[in-house]
Amino acid sequence: MKKPLLLACVLGGLMFAALHGAQAQQAPAAPVTNPTVALLGDSITEGGLWANYFPSQRVLNLGIGGDTTQGMLNRLGPLLAAKPPKVFVMAGINDLLRGRAADDVFGTYKQILAELYAPERKIYVESTLYVTAPTPVAVNEKVQRLNTQLRQLCEQTRRCTFVDMNAILAPTGQLLPGFTVDGLHLNQAGYEAWFAQLKGWQFLAQ
Repeated sequence: MKKPLLLACVLGGLMFAALHGAQAQQAPAAPVTNPTVALLGDSITEGGLWANYFPSQRVLNLGIGGDTTQGMLNRLGPLLAAKPPKVFVMAGINDLLRGRAADDVFGTYKQILAELYAPERKIYVESTLYVTAPTPVAVNEKVQRLNTQLRQLCEQTRRCTFVDMNAILAPTGQLLPGFTVDGLHLNQAGYEAWFAQLKGWQFLAQ
């Protein structure tokens, strides 16, 4: 029974990622002149109405649905050219859903952060979110390992700040049902909780 179940989980994860992976070919949003904040990520970042929640900021949303850490690394050019003083990054879940090992994803993530680093820039690494579907146990173990590595990297290098969004959105180790539409993506309540925490922690005021 274990082999059929494992196969179903793997196939489910691949199918789920494939449905969203095609979106990664979309072009980034129109550039914002002199952004004060840039957000780099996948569909979870893309779906946030950041400019509405932070009207005092010039927000550059560089979230693209289905994107991976390698995809984000490849498209850093416009972000670096814009020279935003603050950058928020949330990445990795699409890699993990497609079967990449957490250590491999971390290696690519480190390259992203190295490229983003500038002495005058604040970089906030938002934890890769846990999921509730389609393979929560297998994927979330890798999510936990990746987040541990990212937290340690920020603490050791002091070049970034790790922001644990799972403490709010997934305190049980899976996304809370009230915050997600499908076990992976956030609903309005999820985004509002996310925005509220960023405001409460005053990251945008620093």
